[in-house]
Amino acid sequence: VIRAFESEEVIHVDDSVDPVRDLETIQSELCKKDLEYVQKQIEAFEKVGKGQKAKKISEAYTSAKTKILEHLEKNQPALMATFSDAEIAEFKACAPALITTKPIVYLVNLSKKAFIKKKSKWLPKIADWVSSHGGGTVIPFSVEYEQELWELRDDDDAKKKHIQAHDGA
Repeated sequence: VIRAFESEEVIHVDDSVDPVRDLETIQSELCKKDLEYVQKQIEAFEKVGKGQKAKKISEAYTSAKTKILEHLEKNQPALMATFSDAEIAEFKACAPALITTKPIVYLVNLSKKAFIKKKSKWLPKIADWVSSHGGGTVIPFSVEYEQELWELRDDDDAKKKHIQAHDGA
């Protein structure tokens, strides 16, 4: 969930609203977590116990490992790397739970006004960022607007009037 509106009542940890910066921060944190996870998984996968022969590591595994580590170290999701089918199969056996290989849904919390107008200065910037960072689904919404609807939940007529008054938003 990304905040894309200004409000004196809602404090931002960085004292300013910049959803693209926030997306960068979130992606960086996810990549760091994946890097930590994948390094542990690689170590466990490649570890040779006492009295055991060294494991035969395939070229596909080595290639996938290199691509994933390079991407994650640059704060790029593993999803952005290009893999062969063999690389995917080999590496899934080692590290099946990488967060940055999962599809992403970006929820963009807009002001009520921007949501109703279906226009925000941030939406094109967010869409560009998402497109250039592996893609995903962007869903604009407004907590403020949804809260108003929630308060009318027991009155269907009032809810319909509210929606009609706001151009069907």
